Amino acid sequence: MKDPKKSMMFTSEFFGDARGPIQTGPFARWKTIRNKPLFRDLGREGNPISYKDIKTVLSKKHHVQITNPTSDPNSQVEMMHNMVHAFVGGQMNDFNTSSQDPFFWIHHAFIDAVWTVFCRQLRHRNIDPQDDYVIVDNKMHRPERYMDHLFPMKNIDGYSDYFANNIYSYGDFAKCPTCLNSPYLKCDYASNKCVGIELHEPRRRVETPPERIKTNHLSTPQNDFTVLAGDDKNWVYIPVKIIVRNALEKSIKKNVIGGCEYLGAGYDNLCSKSVAIVQSNGITYHGTYRNYIVNDASIPQWVYAYVGVKDPGTGSSQAFISVTDKNHQPCDAFCLDLKAKKYRSCPGVISVTNKKPRLYYNTLKEAEENGYPFNPLEADTLDPRIKMAFLCY
Repeated sequence: MKDPKKSMMFTSEFFGDARGPIQTGPFARWKTIRNKPLFRDLGREGNPISYKDIKTVLSKKHHVQITNPTSDPNSQVEMMHNMVHAFVGGQMNDFNTSSQDPFFWIHHAFIDAVWTVFCRQLRHRNIDPQDDYVIVDNKMHRPERYMDHLFPMKNIDGYSDYFANNIYSYGDFAKCPTCLNSPYLKCDYASNKCVGIELHEPRRRVETPPERIKTNHLSTPQNDFTVLAGDDKNWVYIPVKIIVRNALEKSIKKNVIGGCEYLGAGYDNLCSKSVAIVQSNGITYHGTYRNYIVNDASIPQWVYAYVGVKDPGTGSSQAFISVTDKNHQPCDAFCLDLKAKKYRSCPGVISVTNKKPRLYYNTLKEAEENGYPFNPLEADTLDPRIKMAFLCY
């Protein structure tokens, strides 16, 4: 664009006002986590990403040529990224608050899209981008260092194809003359490049509507349970947490977890999809409950599961809870020490009464609707409702 400050992105149709507190658009009067209004100062500093910037990055043949501190400033993806933060201004111009502006997420998705094209080009040169990690003299960037707030993922896991192959994908960039059939883009025939229409400029008439984008998202782990012994009624459900400690270490580049897929042809298909098997055996009652935990993300870091125990009624129910992984190896049990705010090793025995706060839910539906996160990429947190966790290797 000749004047990026006139971008349609910062109008009521997209992200709202370009300057000052946001009063228009879907994020009007948006409050940040410190209860301060969202504001911007578009164009005072920095600059948006240009076609020249992208061409320079995509002309390079290794990550070492586009990353800081090993590359020239004009081909650093980080520098290209930083200038947009400054260009938008407001919370975006402070890395402590930038993620509070919804534009942050679109910006980072675009940076990732450019990097995805870069990786595709490496493959065309017979270079595996997953192995093209840049080694620098900085312990924070060592390949085997655990990522902040994303344990057990390591820095090198960020280079994996797993995410783009299983969780999201990008469409092609806009090209002349159709420019993705977007009413907000037009073809600049002088440069043969698609550019955004400017504020107050009439929208382009589109003959064919834009293609609907299909999304690939994570879904809640499925529970496929079986009552192995005892009455199949009067069960209540306890949430437990299953941590797969080395799932990413083992096989993230192969997009599978080791286990059932190696047990031979004809093996139970449920096992081939399972993350773990959770089971309860009654101590104060006769009954056994088994739950196969299935997740559509091939390599979870942790999942929440529900295990049935006998309804305690006015008394109590005591059960032994166990978890086995896909190789039928037992997982280590840990019980919550609420005072110490940590989980401690325990034998896996739990006692349930109807006294408040209750440890259980009356139905699986009630348990699943109570706000337990299931996204394996979310940061791990201690939830006082989860009294028992299992560490699987």
